[in-house]
Amino acid sequence: MIDSIDSTTWTSGVRGRKTDVWKGQSLLFGDKGKTNQSFIQLACLKNLTHLNKMGLDPKELLAGDNTALTLAPLALYYMPMLTDMGHYKDNFK
Repeated sequence: MIDSIDSTTWTSGVRGRKTDVWKGQSLLFGDKGKTNQSFIQLACLKNLTHLNKMGLDPKELLAGDNTALTLAPLALYYMPMLTDMGHYKDNFK
């Protein structure tokens, strides 16, 4: 199981309208990310399974919805990272 004591990445989506993408680039959302939409769509397509598990609609991320931005780091960074590390089932059900 992975433990995290640094909340910077966990809260980056809603606080800074920015989140990292596992094995990808950082994304900006909302007004800040209007020129970033093709990268957001690509990241959403690549991680569609994780977005669906979180109940996230990619359109909500493109619009910069606060609830979607709160969950974005989980679906775009942590879930794919833990899958690659073989620890997904230990952390998510």
